[in-house]
Amino acid sequence: MQTVTIKPKKDIRISVEAENISPDKFAGLSEKDIRPLKHILGTRRPRWVKLFSIKVEGSGAAADTKIVMEGDFSRVKRIGEGMTAGLIMIKGNVDTCTLARR
Repeated sequence: MQTVTIKPKKDIRISVEAENISPDKFAGLSEKDIRPLKHILGTRRPRWVKLFSIKVEGSGAAADTKIVMEGDFSRVKRIGEGMTAGLIMIKGNVDTCTLARR
């Protein structure tokens, strides 16, 4: 089982497109592997490490990957886009989620 915990480092004031937040894309990756991933913030594409703190525990396939999002993600869009397996838990506010139907 792999658990990836994501927290905003500061208030997010501009919309962020974060289609990379998906068990399919995080499965088997370490913190070091996730940090270089990019998201869209306004017209820029900064790395994850600029906006979010990331903690990874364990490893596993997408079906065994759980993403825990803690904090205010109300300006973050496209969470879970293309997700086919795993779990996303949101402990806080969120904008648009595109989760798989089962």
